[in-house]
Amino acid sequence: MTLWQNIITRRATQATVFVQLEQFAEDFGYSNGIELISSMKKYDSYSEFCALESEETKKLIYKTVNFLNYCAHLVYSRYIPRQRIWDIYFWDYRICEKLLPWWLDGVRKGNPRRFVTFEKMCKTVNKISAEAIIEWDKKGGMNGSI
Repeated sequence: MTLWQNIITRRATQATVFVQLEQFAEDFGYSNGIELISSMKKYDSYSEFCALESEETKKLIYKTVNFLNYCAHLVYSRYIPRQRIWDIYFWDYRICEKLLPWWLDGVRKGNPRRFVTFEKMCKTVNKISAEAIIEWDKKGGMNGSI
């Protein structure tokens, strides 16, 4: 009985975290940030990016990465199963690999450990082959993990 109660409590806590994550993402415009990153031209350096992009764009990209970093922290700290985050943000981490390494190098000046879990999650997601993704989808994808 205690085990079942613990399972239910954990699920309720995870549901609360997801609701709060969704609200936070909506509050700062997460979907607009991912859209910006997705459609952003390829840069070779952070200084080039800073010279050509508006302050608003730079701030929104930073907030978007910060959010995904926080989600990765929840996974690596074992508060939320990795698959739960991947069910929602998998493709976003793939999109964000275009920020590696040039953008991270730029924002890490003065703090070389900034966004480490974001970087780790991006690299992990991008190691997954197209074939493995297709196979996952054939097995039911997200519907099979719930």
